[in-house]
Amino acid sequence: METVKLAIYTKHDANLVCFTNDKIISYIELEKVTQNRYQSFAEEPEKFRTQFADWVLPLLQGQEISEIRWNWVTAEQLAILKEFFPNCTSWIHHTHHLSHAWSIYNFTAPKKGDVIVSYDGRGGLGDSFNIYRYRDGE
Repeated sequence: METVKLAIYTKHDANLVCFTNDKIISYIELEKVTQNRYQSFAEEPEKFRTQFADWVLPLLQGQEISEIRWNWVTAEQLAILKEFFPNCTSWIHHTHHLSHAWSIYNFTAPKKGDVIVSYDGRGGLGDSFNIYRYRDGE
């Protein structure tokens, strides 16, 4: 059976992508669902649980998720995700801009030596401008 993965980002412009190694199954930007620019998930645990159940679970089409890559998820949100996905065997944290770069590498055909520049006005402390180079799968 093919491994199905989920990537989640909970802060400004919150989004998720459900994917395998070679195709995107579904993608959601919360602001497209709520019509609220810069939509984030709620940090309050029960509100997050409700939002995730209402906005995300229907889009996952019943997929069994075996890997979750996450960024800016609180400890309480992570515990709730683990309740929603009890069979998930891999939980991987990425920084904000590494997540940007990872998505480029994951959904394109990178070649050794490729360079990705990630720059925007938001991110974690010291994490608003980064340069990455692809090295044989790293």
